[in-house]
Amino acid sequence: MAWQDGSVPGRYGKKGTTYDPVKDTEAFAKEVLGVIRETIPRVSLIHKTIFSHHMLNNKAHVESKAIGGGQIQAITPMEPAPSSEAVVGRTRITVDKMLSSQHKLDQLQEKQNDFDFRRKVGTLQGSMFARFIDNAALIAATKAGMATATAYNGLSAEQNAMGGTQLSIGTADRAKNPTAVWEGIASLMAQMEETEKAIVDEHSGHFIVVRPATWDVLSKSAQVYNREYKTADGTSQKVAAFDIRGVPVLKSASLPAGQNITTHLLNSTTNNNFFNGDFRKVVALITHPDSLMNAFNFEPTPMVEPPRAGQNWWSYQTIAAFTFGVDDVSQSAVLTID
Repeated sequence: MAWQDGSVPGRYGKKGTTYDPVKDTEAFAKEVLGVIRETIPRVSLIHKTIFSHHMLNNKAHVESKAIGGGQIQAITPMEPAPSSEAVVGRTRITVDKMLSSQHKLDQLQEKQNDFDFRRKVGTLQGSMFARFIDNAALIAATKAGMATATAYNGLSAEQNAMGGTQLSIGTADRAKNPTAVWEGIASLMAQMEETEKAIVDEHSGHFIVVRPATWDVLSKSAQVYNREYKTADGTSQKVAAFDIRGVPVLKSASLPAGQNITTHLLNSTTNNNFFNGDFRKVVALITHPDSLMNAFNFEPTPMVEPPRAGQNWWSYQTIAAFTFGVDDVSQSAVLTID
């Protein structure tokens, strides 16, 4: 679901009219809002793949529940059908951080400006939030794949609640071998199916994420093929298409693969510094929307403040309050090196 209410008003302060920056503040804020909400879906991988965000009103938490413990049993003739206890597990995330990106423009510079500052700052702040949202979501998805047990409190493997899936392709040099990476991802998908965690194919909703450098490695594989697309005007274009067993391979520099994250803006005592993690051995991620939880109190929202006495500048600030967490971790998997 994309951002709502996107609008980009025209230019203000036309020749022959009285220019009142205070009255134009609301219009300027709407202009920046339109640019931000156009920029985020365009830049963000998460928006292109899974994004349906949970807006929270008057609360700070999102909770997910799962049922485990079911099994199929034989019925004895003339006896009541046997039953199994339905065990309920829960996991929850909490929004507890406010984020901000703010730029100031001196009042004199605003008068002398020869380019559309509001559009530029809206694009910049929108891009920064898009990448930050992707990073937070992909950290959560990678943690889901690395999890060895379910995230649902109250459930365990005995109740058919399982962790993510992990598979190593060996030494670090194999991460630069296109065949090794390709076959490793295919084997990882097969392992998810063998353990009955997930069916991973072109209809399942899963997708594969790698960093740009690994995407470049895969591009050298003999199994990469060209796919033809037609643009709106009928022009045909051939592009490299990466899908392994029908599951698309996407690239993002926001994937934490190869990194050791020890500080993150969304860390808190409430989430036990959830966004920290050692991802240096991760090569690729297979994930699914069901593996993730998100919660938004504020979508990225701009606020514009005009100059006033003692504050001789325009202020363009975008605020947001959100978090991500894991849900059904069995739907995610990571390919690693030793």
